[in-house]
Amino acid sequence: MIEAEDVHYTYHDGTEALRGVNLTVDKGETLIMLGPNGSGKTTLLLILSCLLRMQKGVLRICGVEVNSKNIEDVRRKVGIVFQNPDDQIIAPTVYDDVAFGVRNLGYDEETVRARVDNALNLLGIEELRNKNPDKLSGGQKRKVAIAGVLAMDPEIIIMDEPTAGLDGFGFRSIVDIINRLRGNRTLIIATHDMDLAESVGDRFVYLHRGEIVHESGRLDYSLALQLGIRCPLRW
Repeated sequence: MIEAEDVHYTYHDGTEALRGVNLTVDKGETLIMLGPNGSGKTTLLLILSCLLRMQKGVLRICGVEVNSKNIEDVRRKVGIVFQNPDDQIIAPTVYDDVAFGVRNLGYDEETVRARVDNALNLLGIEELRNKNPDKLSGGQKRKVAIAGVLAMDPEIIIMDEPTAGLDGFGFRSIVDIINRLRGNRTLIIATHDMDLAESVGDRFVYLHRGEIVHESGRLDYSLALQLGIRCPLRW
């Protein structure tokens, strides 16, 4: 589903965020991207979602090499859930926010309504449809952000720190949602949360200073600790 070859990105201040990243993600796989703050996880997610253009390298999404001519079409195949839901939620009601992306894809209102209803039901938040997102809890906002992505029906869903700042109840709720999506979608999840990684991951890649330093089919707690990745406390 995704092939990234020799991906580089340097910010204007000279920070090398990515230094020759090579990554493949298979269809239906849940890939966990682990790394401490500043390791390049978010930059790589933005590039994989076609929201940020790499400065060197090759990116293929669903077998199509991404370029300036096809990038808009490719973006329809990938949905991203940002770390902070407030960066993603913009409408005055939950329904309108979840509908926003679908409407921008040009669907008629009947289709929009069906997709929004399906997404809200899947996440168990149909009772929030007429609520003002500003009045919701952090966990509820995160579900609304996920629903907005699901309603657009992308083949690939990317999540950046989906359990950040959540208590134990919120954590378990997000894990349940991800597990329901596993296998039906290709998922890429960046996190420093070892509990999340262990709960939902099929394969694990470890980033450090802009490079993938290890990947495996099992979670390596020793390596994670060496890289400064620690699970948040939820008590």
